[in-house]
Amino acid sequence: MIHALLAQGEAVHTLQRAIHDGPITAAHGRSSEELVAISGALTLIANLVIFWNARNIDAIVGEAPDQFDQTHLARIAPIAHAHINMRGILRFNIHPHRDALLDHGSKSAPRTQDGSQS
Repeated sequence: MIHALLAQGEAVHTLQRAIHDGPITAAHGRSSEELVAISGALTLIANLVIFWNARNIDAIVGEAPDQFDQTHLARIAPIAHAHINMRGILRFNIHPHRDALLDHGSKSAPRTQDGSQS
């Protein structure tokens, strides 16, 4: 049981490293208060990921509770993060909506950056 708890603690650290993979040091004139705020923000985001996972696990188990062994569920920690995009790169399948997005039917002239027509 102790090894399982230690592994879960390390999994939380792995999650935090996935959220922010750079060092959090006092470089660039950061004060100790700023470092505490950065560390607190990292902990908050990690807790949000854990909550998100726990909520989704609960929803899945709630749909069919008889399909899941309770002793197995007791050992699941909601720390997984491979399914979460940590770098802000989102990909969408826009192909089905290509024509609407490109608006091929529009006869108006393209607009410039300031909003005027060219």
